Amino acid sequence: MSKPFKRVDRNIYKRGDSFYIIFRHGGKFHRESVGHTLTAARKLLAKRKSEFNEGNLGALRKRETRVTFNEAAEQFLEYCKQNLKDPTRPAYTIAHASKLLGERYLKDITSWDIEMYKKMRRNTKRNGKQVSPTTVRKELLHLNRLYVLADEWGMVPSGYNPVRSVKKPPERKGRVPELSLEEEARLLEACSPGIRPIVKFAIYSGCRRGEIFGLTWDRVDMERGFIYLDKTKSGEPRVVPLCETALDVLRGLSHHDGFVFQNEKGEPYRCIRASFNRAKKKAGLDRLVFHDLRHVFASRLRQLGVSLDDIGEMIGDKTLRMTMRYAHLRPEDTKGLVGLLDNLNVKPKLHRKLHTLPPTKEAASASA
Repeated sequence: MSKPFKRVDRNIYKRGDSFYIIFRHGGKFHRESVGHTLTAARKLLAKRKSEFNEGNLGALRKRETRVTFNEAAEQFLEYCKQNLKDPTRPAYTIAHASKLLGERYLKDITSWDIEMYKKMRRNTKRNGKQVSPTTVRKELLHLNRLYVLADEWGMVPSGYNPVRSVKKPPERKGRVPELSLEEEARLLEACSPGIRPIVKFAIYSGCRRGEIFGLTWDRVDMERGFIYLDKTKSGEPRVVPLCETALDVLRGLSHHDGFVFQNEKGEPYRCIRASFNRAKKKAGLDRLVFHDLRHVFASRLRQLGVSLDDIGEMIGDKTLRMTMRYAHLRPEDTKGLVGLLDNLNVKPKLHRKLHTLPPTKEAASASA
């Protein structure tokens, strides 16, 4: 990656020994290298602004498309830092893509280049395993977003996006995690005393790991049975109702200022991966991951007949599609549901009742 830009004056930046003018006009992002003096940068900036006012943009438009992938990537990563909660995933994508595309001009990168990038990533091994199609799909989505923003910023010809026409690997269907009550008991028994309350609370609250680790006592309402989360994945605060089992977990903890779940040193938990991995292996649940506990919470509610809308509200999902990934019905549950149709044949009176309209007020008064 090339050196970062440093601001030296309004709309004037320096990278290495070169000065650049960078500004927006009409919703477009414009950048142009100047030379090695601040005075020259100021003169060119004044000239370009005058050209904008006069509508003479021909020369500048030619300069707009002379932006390399690495230069655009710097601006893209800065955008991600300002607008995403977790900018690390796009950063990984840029790190890999810059190896193949780094010094190429954005406007010269073709769909075939993106196909070659896709092939390169599919043949890459990470931790001894091939990079999954899902990972490649996410990386292509990041590159697509880069080109969308580059178009908005005036870095490429209007509408140019070589990623758009590249076929993305299909989205992998998620596993359906199940945890029976017997398996739950084994897992909790295998957990160390320190993480056992965390694991049990995750199963019976549906909260994410970060939400559990960040929970403080001032956000717990034991009397009403709620917790109030202000730091969530969606960025929107939400109120989470707790069942008695989850409340019992909190009642068993010592009350103190600060975080609800603390280690022996009185510090909030940051990571319990090693401890949880030991517990799940001891319980014979090797495929289980901590986030599966959130799936278990939603699936159990679904099996009890709770609607997807209500489940989504409780676990903080923005869309019904996301909730459907968590709230699964087991085959035996769906078998029980369709079995309700048998009642129509077993009870003919019920069948007739379902298809008989109630009498009108006039008919009822006449019969009386």
